[in-house]
Amino acid sequence: MNFYSIIIQQLGGQGRLKAMIGASTYVYDEKEQSLRFQFKGCKSANICKITLLPSDTYQVELFKFSPKKLDCTPTFSREMVYCDQLRTVFENATGLYLSL
Repeated sequence: MNFYSIIIQQLGGQGRLKAMIGASTYVYDEKEQSLRFQFKGCKSANICKITLLPSDTYQVELFKFSPKKLDCTPTFSREMVYCDQLRTVFENATGLYLSL
């Protein structure tokens, strides 16, 4: 199983991400070992990037992309996130829920 499949599974699965937050446009970077995806429903961010660190923990970063300005501004970053904390960190940072 690839690292990006594991990240998606730890967030609840691709179907749940699509249903709960409108997740789309998944981009996997094998070299950087990161997963990026767009999502809807949050005023402060609309792109999430999760990177697997050498310490076997994750870095979660959120960005606000403005298509009118063609600008992508970082709005949140947290390192040393364990796999069981990914969902909680995302939910607390965005105010969006990944499960009912």
